Amino acid sequence: MRKNPVPLFSLLMACILLVFLTTACKKEKGTESAIAGWKMELQSGGGQTDTVGNFLKDPVRFKVIHYRGARWFRYDTYDCDNNVVLASEEYDPDGTSDSVSYSFFWQLNGIVGTQYLKVIILDSLKQALDSITVTATALKASEKGWHRSGCSPPRWAYSQAFAQLPSGRMLTANTGTGVFLSSSLYFSDDEGITWFALNTLPANLAIQNIFTTPANEVFLGTYSKGVFYSKDGGLTWENRTGGLPTKFFDGNISYTKSGKLFYSYMSTAYLSSDKGLTWHGIADTYSYSAFSNAVSLTDGTLFAKFDGVPCSSTDGGDHWTRLWTLNAATIITAVFVDDNDNMYVGCTNGPSGDGLYVSKDRGQTWNYIYSTKSYNATEKGVYQITKSNGGYYFYASNQHQLIRTTDFVTFINVSPPPYISYRSENFFVTKDDHLILSFEQEGFQYFIP
Repeated sequence: MRKNPVPLFSLLMACILLVFLTTACKKEKGTESAIAGWKMELQSGGGQTDTVGNFLKDPVRFKVIHYRGARWFRYDTYDCDNNVVLASEEYDPDGTSDSVSYSFFWQLNGIVGTQYLKVIILDSLKQALDSITVTATALKASEKGWHRSGCSPPRWAYSQAFAQLPSGRMLTANTGTGVFLSSSLYFSDDEGITWFALNTLPANLAIQNIFTTPANEVFLGTYSKGVFYSKDGGLTWENRTGGLPTKFFDGNISYTKSGKLFYSYMSTAYLSSDKGLTWHGIADTYSYSAFSNAVSLTDGTLFAKFDGVPCSSTDGGDHWTRLWTLNAATIITAVFVDDNDNMYVGCTNGPSGDGLYVSKDRGQTWNYIYSTKSYNATEKGVYQITKSNGGYYFYASNQHQLIRTTDFVTFINVSPPPYISYRSENFFVTKDDHLILSFEQEGFQYFIP
């Protein structure tokens, strides 16, 4: 009897279909494996050597294999306290290649010796898929000239204030980059070459001013939090606001060589002669809404500015007299007194023009010693006058052209490092004559003379 061919044909077709499906499934499974098999490889840039704080000469270049879809790349370095620092994070929304190469420009921190960079690839939910670790060797800076500080403020942060303790330790208040009205206190024990976080203060303080004393004390003026005092160089702190209003306080304090501490709040100025333990209002009735820059002569005579007008006090700061010896239109931008009791003021609309004036008779007469009239600036005053190691420094105009002079005859424009094309936000000259510049995008730069 002849067998029915239909079941045989059906069986044959089923076998063919099974083979096809098995082959197709294997191909699909292989594709999934390729997508899931993420792998990173270092191509170049590892094992380099450079000075602390510098960017390595060559970028770190790496390759990602089986690259498909949107992914994140994270670059972790370390600060001078060996805390992980998120140096950068990049997002690639449309990866369609089987492999792709990326580069990262690595800036060394301030630690001499071996340093580490970790590059991590993450999925769209920021879950780690793979990573590589790269090493470099950092050397201590020794050559004369400009250098980048190690562990200086991250990009878009800069120094709000600098100060130096008798021991040589430097302090800086760096503006925050992610928290509104926040700053962090850092210290350096090597003239600004490397910086470390001073984690002894309450969090989220916006420090506007720092003053130090020969007794290793520190005063901080903070936004809306008042005055903080340290008797031991910043190891411990006390709030010395003593019940003064703080809600709209902008951190404007002054501390003089004669030991007078001033607190300017809106239309009132307060004085403390015992380091902030007790306060009383200044007796005069006119507005002190802009009281600042209080300084003292060797005999205790005080000078300050308020509402852009210089004023003086001979009774320890309780009463003040306005000095109308420039002209009524003059607006004072800075006040400084040197060791010879010479009084310097930066101003706009001075009797001879914008710039810097000096008085050697307690503000009775003035000499015009530096002009800023030629500067293409909206505010042509002089700012941040200081003296260190025989040299006077100041910013000319609000464009922050840094000027140095030793005799007020020859003036030198202090240019930023050649690899930076814009001017600094703040500066400081250390006891050992190291000039430090703070930049919003380039951190701290220091000059070895």
